[in-house]
Amino acid sequence: KLEALHVVHPSWTVRVLRILLWPIAEDELWDRFHAHERVEFLDSFVEKKFRLPKDIYEYDRWLDKQAQEMTEQANKRFGAAGGAGMFSAGSPGDEAQKQSNEEVEAMKR
Repeated sequence: KLEALHVVHPSWTVRVLRILLWPIAEDELWDRFHAHERVEFLDSFVEKKFRLPKDIYEYDRWLDKQAQEMTEQANKRFGAAGGAGMFSAGSPGDEAQKQSNEEVEAMKR
């Protein structure tokens, strides 16, 4: 009897298969079938430590680097400083919010 199936770095085929099977497969399948984006996410499921090929860990580091680069690009594109997102001080929305607040105050008078 299959105890569990863990897929690390799932391909698009595996992702689509999971989506297509989700409404028709029994709940027991989802209790045993797990897809992990990173090797580190296996820790909560696998008690025993084992060695994986070096390439897998290198791919994890590459994914982390890609995610960091994409975050930095998004911050630059949308004017975020220090990862605070679009609500950081000095964002384009601040000026509009300030003007709106002034208009509301003027109406109150």
